[in-house]
Amino acid sequence: MIKMKKALTITLIFIIGVINVFSFVGNCEETDNNILYIGGLGDGNYSSIQYAIDNASDNDTIYVYIGDYYENLTVNKSITLTGEDMNATILHGNIIILSKRVNINGFTINNSKDNGYQTEKGIEIKNNFSIISNNIISNYSFGIYIGDFSNNLCYHNNFINNTQNAYGQGNNTWYNNNLNQGNYWDDFDGLDKNNNGIGDTPYE
Repeated sequence: MIKMKKALTITLIFIIGVINVFSFVGNCEETDNNILYIGGLGDGNYSSIQYAIDNASDNDTIYVYIGDYYENLTVNKSITLTGEDMNATILHGNIIILSKRVNINGFTINNSKDNGYQTEKGIEIKNNFSIISNNIISNYSFGIYIGDFSNNLCYHNNFINNTQNAYGQGNNTWYNNNLNQGNYWDDFDGLDKNNNGIGDTPYE
């Protein structure tokens, strides 16, 4: 009887230990998935930005290495999409944002005319509370297009050679008051009398 109790005790300890090990491994995998990488040479890096978005969870970060990416992206999760270098991480396509709280920064978003990804809008926002910053957006009919949505923040972006650089219907912000940073508009024709890089009149 005593031997049987000892055997049961040892078995229970072994089972609990195995459960703890698998729980620990599961937690490690969940933590590793907080950052998904595109391009680069590391194991498990994605080759497609959209595929990484499809496999991400809310609050994940997707980090895109320098390179040319020919994709149209649909973002339907609350994620951060970060390019390694604004001048050299180039998306030839567009981005449609369907979720709240999406952050996009560090890209050149360029409407290429010879790759089948030509589109009218560089970034189209269809929800609230997103932040678009530190990007170059060029060669679109609309650089950033925001429908009837509000509380989106767009700052420190360079808008170049778009028919209309930006359009928004809701109550959105195009200037970061905390950082004193707006956007560069290539068709701004207002005055900057003190040459501080900030126009003296608002960009309409």
